[in-house]
Amino acid sequence: MIDRLALTVIARFSDAVGVASWSPDGEHLYVGTRAGDSVVMNLASQERRLGDHPFGVSTAQWSRRGAVLAVGGDDGVVVLWGPRQVEGDVCRLQHRAGITALAWRDDDVLAVAAGRDITLYDHRGQWLGEFPFRPSTVNALCWAPAHGVASLAAGTIGGIEWFSAGGPTAEPAAVDRDPGAVLTLELAPDGSALAAGDLSGEVRIAEFASDEVIELCGYSDRVCCLAWSAGSDLLAVPSGDEITVWVVNQSGFEPRPLLLRPEGDDVVLTAFSALGDRLAAADAAGRVGLWTPPAATMVAEAHLGAEVTAMAWHPAGTHLTVGTLDGHLRIAKT
Repeated sequence: MIDRLALTVIARFSDAVGVASWSPDGEHLYVGTRAGDSVVMNLASQERRLGDHPFGVSTAQWSRRGAVLAVGGDDGVVVLWGPRQVEGDVCRLQHRAGITALAWRDDDVLAVAAGRDITLYDHRGQWLGEFPFRPSTVNALCWAPAHGVASLAAGTIGGIEWFSAGGPTAEPAAVDRDPGAVLTLELAPDGSALAAGDLSGEVRIAEFASDEVIELCGYSDRVCCLAWSAGSDLLAVPSGDEITVWVVNQSGFEPRPLLLRPEGDDVVLTAFSALGDRLAAADAAGRVGLWTPPAATMVAEAHLGAEVTAMAWHPAGTHLTVGTLDGHLRIAKT
């Protein structure tokens, strides 16, 4: 029997919730909408507005220790805000194009992708350097321990460009042309591998210890979302109306993955809880389901009536937050 997932509305906005992101300590929830609303709240629903983005919020990311939140908008502005800052103390960084990706390094260096440009800042917004005029738009950014050092991976239409963390240079240290049009990059929580999903329905895993690349091909649709479990032993790949969950052990990826079929519309988002014991997935019709891999049976679900556009687990795994196309923000205690 499938339980009902009780998602309660805690906020309503005028347009779709595009971004939902919890701070690492679980004290603050950031919410950004396609209309440009930019709000920090907590479980008591107390709000702090960071200033609107006229063309919509495109991405947001907390620094690794949660001291600073970076918010990017389609207006080309990145806002830096810290929970300990006083009211009105917000840093705004203007760029030539809309913000497409953000990535924090462990030492609080921020990489910002704006169209074809990549710029580096410290946590106060001080400029550190740039990698300008990439061959195509940068869709994804990720810091990863590749090539023996902390490197910046940039996913573009032409593949993955790798930049040395030693300092900005005009050209990348390496370029991986496969996969082609990269849509998403996800680093395994233990730092052992980087997964890349592309427009043609392929996933490539770069394993850093062995310097090997594993190809997971044959998906029915583009791969624009990937989710690792907390232990880096499961990788969920949604494509079309199915979710493939790959099991990773000491020998590598097991040959037969777990196949989840939500029996709804195309899956748009997936996310593992902090402990990795539950996988949440949402489809374009507004159905949200919970699984407990390696079990293939759904254990709880909710039908929201509007496409799910944002989803985030509380760091403790106690709450699941869901934003929808109609501007509703919901939360469930799991």
